[in-house]
Amino acid sequence: MIKKFTRIMLVLGLVLVTLPVLAAQTPSVGEVKDTADQALQNASDATNQTAQEIQQTLDPIQSILNTINSIIQQIQQIFYLLNFGQQ
Repeated sequence: MIKKFTRIMLVLGLVLVTLPVLAAQTPSVGEVKDTADQALQNASDATNQTAQEIQQTLDPIQSILNTINSIIQQIQQIFYLLNFGQQ
């Protein structure tokens, strides 16, 4: 009986000792919300930075494509004029 009581007291003592530690490690709802908000802000910042980098990469390509398109239109006009002149 004394052994059983000692075991119960030992377990109860361990539980009582670890409860404050567990409580200190458990974040509050506000802390979880703040952490989630910060994570979302970081993700948003990273997304915006990536979008800017992609835009900076695509802008010169778009400029090249516009130039090619302009050259093609000029060539088409030359062919049209050459064709029209032959008729």
